[in-house]
Amino acid sequence: VKSGSLHEFLLYTSRHLMRIYPSQMRVDSSNYNPYAAWSLGASLAALNWQSWDKPCWINEGMFKDNGQCGYVLKPLWMRQPTVNLPPRQPRTLSVRVLGAAAAVSGGG
Repeated sequence: VKSGSLHEFLLYTSRHLMRIYPSQMRVDSSNYNPYAAWSLGASLAALNWQSWDKPCWINEGMFKDNGQCGYVLKPLWMRQPTVNLPPRQPRTLSVRVLGAAAAVSGGG
């Protein structure tokens, strides 16, 4: 989303279908994460099916939902004409290090 605001983009995608394509600067056959496009309200993320990689698996899993009909209804807040983003809830992440290799101690 280069111009405009996230709010305007979500408002647009609440009323229109949108397909997101990768940058024209991409010259290899790799894929981008389609979740980024869906989180902006896009209905489709264009992928290169010659590369059966993790982004294609994510896409496959997403659209096997809902009885494998090929369409998944957006959440209500993405479909309303006036977009109100859900409030962000603070989260705490606890991490337990089980092992480390080539770790440098605090003394350098």
